[in-house]
Amino acid sequence: MRLTAKRYVRGGIFTNAVVEQRKKGWQPAPCVDLDDFPARSNSRD
Repeated sequence: MRLTAKRYVRGGIFTNAVVEQRKKGWQPAPCVDLDDFPARSNSRD
């Protein structure tokens, strides 16, 4: 799980806080490169 908080606090200072917790042994899904698909592969003609 990842929790991200983005805020502007007093004085116009931007704060970005990220907290992340991973279950032991967890692996992310493989990255999908959209350039591998034809530009109009899912449109109806």
